[in-house]
Amino acid sequence: MTLNMKNYKGYEKKPYCNAHYPKQSFTMVADTPENLRLKQQSELQSQVRYKEEFEKNKGKGFSVVADTP
Repeated sequence: MTLNMKNYKGYEKKPYCNAHYPKQSFTMVADTPENLRLKQQSELQSQVRYKEEFEKNKGKGFSVVADTP
C-alpha cells in the first residue's frame, strides 16, 4: 500500500496511512498496597473529612459544671 491523498491521515503534523496510524491505548494502574495507603491518607487529610469528624465530636468531651458559692 502506498501513501497517497486518498488514504492519508495526519497525526502531529506527520502523514500516516491507516495501517500505521498511531492509536492511543490506556494503561490501568494496579491498586498496590502503597497506592491504597496513599488514597486512604489523602481522604483522612481532606478538609471535608476533618470537618465531619469535628462536627461529630463537637458535643462530646466536656460538661458544664455549676460554680458553688
